[in-house]
Amino acid sequence: MDSIAAHILVADMRSFEILFMNRAMREEYGDCPSGVRCFEFFHHADHVCNNCVAAKLLDDQGRPTGVQTWEAWSPVKHRWYLNHDQAIRWVDGRMVRLQIAMDISRIKSLENERLEISERLRRTRKLEAVSTLAGGWPTTSTIC
Repeated sequence: MDSIAAHILVADMRSFEILFMNRAMREEYGDCPSGVRCFEFFHHADHVCNNCVAAKLLDDQGRPTGVQTWEAWSPVKHRWYLNHDQAIRWVDGRMVRLQIAMDISRIKSLENERLEISERLRRTRKLEAVSTLAGGWPTTSTIC
C-alpha cells in the first residue's frame, strides 16, 4: 500500500484510533503517534467529526454496508479530497474503516473556474439581448 499515491488510512471503528497510514499520507501529514484518534490528528478536534461516515459502514448486525464515497475539505491542509470508505476485517479480527482519499483540489478549482465563466457568458448574453431590445426592431423603411 506504500506504493499507491492516494492516501490510505485504517482506523478502528469504535475508538477511532489510527492503525495504519500509507507512505503518501505520512509524507503529507507526518508520522502519527501511537494511540492518536483520526479526528485529533487530521482535524485537530477533540470530538468525532460531524460528517464521520463510520456509523454508515456497518449495518445493524455489524456487517459491512459497502463503500461510502464523499468529498471533504481538509481544514488542516486546505485541500479537497474524494474519499472512499469501507468497513473491512483487520488482521486482528476487528472491524476497521479503510479509507482511500485522493486530492481533487485541482478538479474543484477547475469546476469553480468553469462556473465563473458560465456565469459571465450568461450575463453577456443577457446584456446582448437587452441591447438588441433597446435598439428597437427594424422598420420596413430600413429594410432593403
